[in-house]
Amino acid sequence: MFRPYIQRTYVLVVLAVLNLLIVYFSLNYKNNSYKAKVQAAINMNLYLEKFAQRDSLALGNLSRLSLVGSKSSPIRTNPGSRLSKVSTLNPQFASLIVEMLMDMGVSKGDTIAASITGSYPGANLAFIAAVEAMHVHPQIISSFGSSSFGATDINFNWLDMQDFLFEEDQLYFFNIGIALGGENDLGSSFSNGTIEFLFDEGRKYSEKYDVAFLYNSENNLEIQVNSRYNLFKEFKPVNGYSAFINIGGGSASVGVEPNLDPGINKDYDGKADCLSYRFSRDNVLVANINDIERLVSMYGLTYGDLNVPSKLADNELMIYNNQYDLLILFIGLLLCLGTLIYIGRESYVQIKKNSMKEENLDAFL
Repeated sequence: MFRPYIQRTYVLVVLAVLNLLIVYFSLNYKNNSYKAKVQAAINMNLYLEKFAQRDSLALGNLSRLSLVGSKSSPIRTNPGSRLSKVSTLNPQFASLIVEMLMDMGVSKGDTIAASITGSYPGANLAFIAAVEAMHVHPQIISSFGSSSFGATDINFNWLDMQDFLFEEDQLYFFNIGIALGGENDLGSSFSNGTIEFLFDEGRKYSEKYDVAFLYNSENNLEIQVNSRYNLFKEFKPVNGYSAFINIGGGSASVGVEPNLDPGINKDYDGKADCLSYRFSRDNVLVANINDIERLVSMYGLTYGDLNVPSKLADNELMIYNNQYDLLILFIGLLLCLGTLIYIGRESYVQIKKNSMKEENLDAFL
């Protein structure tokens, strides 16, 4: 009995199994962006766990961690928002930074420059978590100064936090340079005793990690900007950097009266000479991680305090919907349609041939 392909049981079974496999593979193949965001959030969660262990706390209410400092401090530079500092401790903030870097065209193997203060320890950690997840090479200059509720503990400042994670085998890189931060990037608003203490701290980490300690005795911000910029250029020509990232409100990075918007700034023409202006002038994209309430609203994250589970499942991490690779989905759709069209066409040819054969047979008879 004649039956075309489309009516044969084994063909239908093979076709069904093939389509199920295509659908399964397409839905379970996550795009690289999604993978990096998930890994960044996982990295961030590991850092938070380390600090929770250090502070003898369960990983729950993030605002109790030592990553959130006091309102006032000898190394406090400016007022700050406690909610902003806590918001950056959300592991998904690291995913936000992945999204931002990818929007800037940063990809695996790229080198980026970063200037970091102690104002947002959470954002600093999220940045580190993001670049590790993306396999990007950061060249970082960090400073001690912090606005309120940041790394304001002079005995556990931002450099101490980095050193802690490095000793815990959580970091594979340190800074390329260290500065005091604060007014003029030289701690001009700090007391003499504080400056002396930070000098000792700076020299300690400079020797331990063999990095530059940037300071000039002329109390001149322009000299500090030049020192930072030249240090970045020592490691790579400016056009070799894929992006410049500022975290916090360091005067050497954004100027004394900053007018950088949060997020990515294209064609930034700053009011004053600073690192952000210089990199932008040299055609390097600039991103500003500051004004956290506006920044998280741009990416759809929660602003304020939150609880973090001890373990983060893959489907609990991400707010982003673009987890599937559109190219893979498109190829899967083409394969499904292609097989159906092929079987249908071959069956049509079979039916037509069989019909002609029967007509010839009838004519012969």
